[in-house]
Amino acid sequence: MHLHGMIHIYCVKVLKLLPKPSGSLMRAFLMAGHCYGSMDPVSNIIVNSIWYNSHGCPLPESERSKIEQYNDILDPLSLLRTQVHSLKGLVELAKFAIPQFSTEGCALELLCSAGCDVFDRFPSSAGMFKEKKLFHEVAKAAGHPLPLQLGELHEMLMVAPEGKALLSLTSEAQIQCSVLRIEDMTNHISRMWRGWVAAKTGGVVQAPKLFPKSLMFVSSMRSEYEERRSWFRSKIEQVLKDYTTQHFWEQEYKLDIICGVEAINKGRPPLGEMCYRVNFTATSHLERERRLFFAEFLFSGGPRPETCCPLPYDYAGRCYYGEQTARKIVYPDDAKYIPHDITHYGTRRVDDMLEMDVVHFSSEMDVELTEKLNKMHAH
Repeated sequence: MHLHGMIHIYCVKVLKLLPKPSGSLMRAFLMAGHCYGSMDPVSNIIVNSIWYNSHGCPLPESERSKIEQYNDILDPLSLLRTQVHSLKGLVELAKFAIPQFSTEGCALELLCSAGCDVFDRFPSSAGMFKEKKLFHEVAKAAGHPLPLQLGELHEMLMVAPEGKALLSLTSEAQIQCSVLRIEDMTNHISRMWRGWVAAKTGGVVQAPKLFPKSLMFVSSMRSEYEERRSWFRSKIEQVLKDYTTQHFWEQEYKLDIICGVEAINKGRPPLGEMCYRVNFTATSHLERERRLFFAEFLFSGGPRPETCCPLPYDYAGRCYYGEQTARKIVYPDDAKYIPHDITHYGTRRVDDMLEMDVVHFSSEMDVELTEKLNKMHAH
C-alpha cells in the first residue's frame, strides 16, 4: 500500500536525522517509534522513540550495555512492522477525531491526501482529546506496547511548553539537515514527564524468569546477529570504498548504519547463489546530512558486478505493499528491480516473533516475549 511506503520514507528520514543510535534507542525506534501523535509524522517518530527509550521502557544499565552495538537493522521486517502499526494508529486517529472520516476508506483517503500529516487538520481541542482518551485509544488500536502512557505523553505535549520546544528541535534538524540534539530533547521530555505518577500506570509488570533453553536461544541469536553484522559491515565498507574510487570527484563516504537487508537466491535452492540487497546510511565530512545508499552483492563475491549507489529520493522504488506481498527496502528507480524482492505473506509476517525482537530482548522488561520464548522451549 502507498501509505506504508510513505511511512517508510519518514522512518528513513528519522534514521538520517538521529546521531548514530545506541542499541537501546534503536530498540525503542523499532518497538515504539510510531508516527501518529500530536506532531508531524517525523517528529512523532522521534519523540515517541526517545520517550520510550528514556522513560516509557528504560532498560537497566546492565542490559543497555549488552545491546549497545546492536544498531544495524538486518531484518527489514522489523521496520515494516513499525509502518504497519503506525498506519493502524493513523487510521484510528482520523476516524476518532473527525466524524466525517469515521469509515476506514475515508480515513485512508484523508491520510493519502495529507501525506499522513493530519493532526493539524483536526478541529478537536486538547480538552476533547484528554476527555475521550483519544491518543490512548489510537495507541491501543495500533498495538503500541504502552498505549496508556503514550496517550498521556501526547495529551501533555498538546499543552506543555516542552511540546513546542521539542517540535522546534525536530523542525530545526529537518530544515538545516543537521543531527538531532538528542540530549536536549531527552531533557525536555524528562521535565514534562516528572508529573506522571507511577501508580496511574499500575507499575511495571515484572517479566517471568527465562528458561535455560530460552536463554541459550537468545544467546545463539545474538551471536549469529553479531557474525552477520560484522560480515555485512565489512562487505558494505568494501563496496562503498569501490564506489568512492570509481567516483573520485565525489566526497568520501563512511558507513553509518544498516537499514535493511534482503536476501535473494539467484537460482534453485539450495544450490543457487545468494544475492544481498541492502539499504544503509553513510556520512561524509562535506555534508551535514547522512545519505541513503543501496548496495547489491553476492555472498561469494562472484563474477557478477557489484552495485553501490546513493538514492537521490527516499521514495525511489517504493511501490509494493499488501497482506500477500510487501517490498521492504528502498530500491534505485530502475525497471530491473520491479519483479524482485516481493515478500510472500507481506504485512502479515510482522505479527511473528522477529530477529530484532530477540537481539534486543530484555529479560526484565519484555514480558510477552519472555512468555513466547518459554513456550517455545517448554519441552
